[in-house]
Amino acid sequence: MRDNYERNKRFFESCDKDEVFLTFEEIKDKFYLPDWVRNDVTANRAWANTTVIQSFGACWRNYAYRAKLDKSRGGVLFLRNEAAESLQNLNTRNNAILKPMCSTTLDIDTAIANIRKYHDTTTEGEHTRYRSWAHCYRAFREYRHDVGNIDLLCLHLAWYMASWGMLRGKAYLLKMDYLVHKPLVKIVLSGKYDLLFQDEHDSNMIPLTLDFVKEIHTSYKRGSQGDTFVTKIILGIFGCAPAYDRYFKYSAKKFNVCSATFSENSLRSLWHYYDEHRQMLESLRMELTIEELHYTPMKLLDMCLFQIGLDKLGSEADEDDA
Repeated sequence: MRDNYERNKRFFESCDKDEVFLTFEEIKDKFYLPDWVRNDVTANRAWANTTVIQSFGACWRNYAYRAKLDKSRGGVLFLRNEAAESLQNLNTRNNAILKPMCSTTLDIDTAIANIRKYHDTTTEGEHTRYRSWAHCYRAFREYRHDVGNIDLLCLHLAWYMASWGMLRGKAYLLKMDYLVHKPLVKIVLSGKYDLLFQDEHDSNMIPLTLDFVKEIHTSYKRGSQGDTFVTKIILGIFGCAPAYDRYFKYSAKKFNVCSATFSENSLRSLWHYYDEHRQMLESLRMELTIEELHYTPMKLLDMCLFQIGLDKLGSEADEDDA
């Protein structure tokens, strides 16, 4: 089978420099680029140095290089050996800055009890409204490459958003039909964000998740763009971020788990909490299923903080920015 990335590999294999800077135009000329990279060669996700198996990134990682996007210079810097190690140390320091400054007061036993309570409520009946998340999440995983099912995916996303309170009062979606989701669904079907569908979620997904937020803003134009709207869409399609609704925000503040505003820092705080209790949470995640699906890590934390907020605020609370 022909290896599309052969010339990329030959470039790094024959390179005798520890630092190589290539402009975006040089990259387009020298390298084979998958469509999702060629469409936006300046995207952070194209040059992410993660452990995620990705053929494009493996071309330089396999030869001990790391990529550093430099938009100000209009290109990418590739570093090897000591230079790469220095970059890693810098990234480690930057990530440390983004960890929560104060310890959370949410103990793991309380978290697990609330996750179980939410799960039990969801599965106690055949057609409970919270099952809409599972139906939507499953549909996007199964048909993410099937353009013939674009209407079906729009319907799943529309019904999930309705089930989760996004058609109440003066909500933006209340004025629209289900095809308002079509521009965003087309982007998902393009394959640009397939890495967010991987079974093993971790904090390396954060940059790509934030890139997808930009797609949401573009797709819905002047529609509701608040944290609740954006994160419920991400949760429904990929499950890689919790829904920052009123209940979640209340609990996040009360227990200092993360910022109540959706951001990179807030997501890293959530992953910090999950990693601190990974063994117990992963065991629980493997135990619980809905519609024959396992929850994602961020879905578990969504369930936990939502349930705490629901018990405190009551079921009649309106969304802040639906």
